[in-house]
Amino acid sequence: MKILEINGKKAIAEFLNVQREIRLDAVPHAKVGDHVMVHAGLAISLISSEEALDIQNMWKELGEDVELFI
Repeated sequence: MKILEINGKKAIAEFLNVQREIRLDAVPHAKVGDHVMVHAGLAISLISSEEALDIQNMWKELGEDVELFI
């Protein structure tokens, strides 16, 4: 997910046009514009823009409704 805004330890993040509120407790150094791997609403690691693009392309190839999974 890409971080769009940060408010304390919470953030709004987006993945394939789906926005969610996430927690940043495990990645307190994350900033707006960073990409993070998210599990159960918690950002668990920073990932590169390239890795984020690869993941997005994989989801697009699967043709799944991503909103059901995030």
